[in-house]
Amino acid sequence: MNDDHNQHAYLRTSALWAIYENFTSAYLVAFAILLGASNFAIAVLASLPYIAVVLSEAIGAKLTERWHRVPIILVTYAIDKAMWIFIALMPYVTYERPVVALGTFFFLNQFFLTLREPALVSLVADIAPAQKGVYFARVNRATGAAGMLATLAAGFFLQWMGKTDPLGYTLLFLVGALFGYITMWSFGTLRERDGIQHIHHSLRDIFRYDGVFRSFCIRASFFWFAARVGGPLVTAYMLRDLGLPLTVYAASTAVYTLSQIVFYKPLGRLADRFGDRLLALIGLFGTCGVMLLWFLIRPQTLWLIWPTQIFSGLVWAATELSLFNLLLDVSSKENRPLQTAQYSTMAAIAQAAGALLGGFIVKSEGIGMIVGIPLVLLVSAGLRLVSALLFVQMRDVPMKTRHPVSAVLHFVLQRGFFQPRHHVRLPAVHLPAAKPPKA
Repeated sequence: MNDDHNQHAYLRTSALWAIYENFTSAYLVAFAILLGASNFAIAVLASLPYIAVVLSEAIGAKLTERWHRVPIILVTYAIDKAMWIFIALMPYVTYERPVVALGTFFFLNQFFLTLREPALVSLVADIAPAQKGVYFARVNRATGAAGMLATLAAGFFLQWMGKTDPLGYTLLFLVGALFGYITMWSFGTLRERDGIQHIHHSLRDIFRYDGVFRSFCIRASFFWFAARVGGPLVTAYMLRDLGLPLTVYAASTAVYTLSQIVFYKPLGRLADRFGDRLLALIGLFGTCGVMLLWFLIRPQTLWLIWPTQIFSGLVWAATELSLFNLLLDVSSKENRPLQTAQYSTMAAIAQAAGALLGGFIVKSEGIGMIVGIPLVLLVSAGLRLVSALLFVQMRDVPMKTRHPVSAVLHFVLQRGFFQPRHHVRLPAVHLPAAKPPKA
């Protein structure tokens, strides 16, 4: 495989994917609110991608063991993008239960998206260098920049069309689907190197976890459970409870993404210098603080949104970068399609359960004067704290320094965080997806 060719193709694909994703999924909650979805319905919608993972990952792993990866990715691309065309046309078709129809199309979109994940992660891992931190940090920066511009453009377009005008969403989703198909063309220019060289497994193997890999999966899955209890409802909190216009929502999302772009590279260097587990601890403890900051935001304190999004971009950049790198660290090349499916399946079950738990909590009577989404935010913060403490106890993946706190402080104070003395230029590559901002 010509690595230079493939890396340039991935970079182009990453930018196109980010535009597609932020023209579609980033505004799904806003569209659901327009259709009359309740907070509980939004929580159920948030659980659908993870239910899709549970049903698709094992199948995707078997497909990757038997067929070439690029064709698998292209076929699933073609199908899942078509679902956004159906969603775009929903305002002009009569549905007895429009929110249920929206959930059905979105579930099918996510099913075929996650069906290709074992093939995609395996392909990305093949071109990853030894210094994965800087490598994938640069990928995320390129993806984030394109996604930030797309989010801003989409938000201002919808506000200009009218927040309650369904035509705006129709046009936005159709353009997003178009970019999705352009992304498919870009991916088709890749040249696969190794072909089919994976160990074959039975479907029962999906439930067999061993050693360090099992330890990582359990801890990471508990974190994703905690994250999904409150995270999916933050967008509804911003648009419905706080009453933010779509332009402010888009701008705050852009601030979050810009924060990630700024911090990805130094965080990648930090991971390469001190290890992925230390970076994971920074991110996991930080996401707990994000929930507490959102809890403090009220209509009278809307200015807190901006520092919250900056901090959220920092800690989620650390979390996503470290957990993806840790997955590569604890999985083997030969078993990676199966192990990717195993990790994704366990994490997906946890995330679906977390999203549904958040939905039930938001419907509950609350505790004293704390009800609705604010209560969900507090519960999610507590669970995230527990998940971070679990990673503190993870001895299977050692840190690269015996004194992590003092070493990191020395590293930062010596200006090694933002201004490296020996800058290494690495080629860009595309990660599986550019996701909407998390909370």
